[in-house]
Amino acid sequence: MSLNRLDYQYLPVHLIRDGMQFKHDYTSLNPQQLVPLLEGSRFQSSQSFAIIEYLDDKFLAFRLPPSSIEKRAPVRQIAMAITCDIQPLQNLRVLKHLTGTLGV
Repeated sequence: MSLNRLDYQYLPVHLIRDGMQFKHDYTSLNPQQLVPLLEGSRFQSSQSFAIIEYLDDKFLAFRLPPSSIEKRAPVRQIAMAITCDIQPLQNLRVLKHLTGTLGV
């Protein structure tokens, strides 16, 4: 968000050390207990790509993805590969299920 010079407040959430994402205050904002979370006056999203597109649509002065659809398509392809294929495998919930429930 510093790229487009928006004012924001950053609150770090350590997924292992303090378990902030499981506490009532955070869960009431984000029932999925995921990070990141963008919270506005009337908007909340915990999905990185949805957050980027929301900021892009709301603040048109500085667009993050390219403005042409031809250049934006490969950017979305890479972003979706990360968010849909790579990132879930790093998810703490998956790790806990593998190590705890399945014992691997």
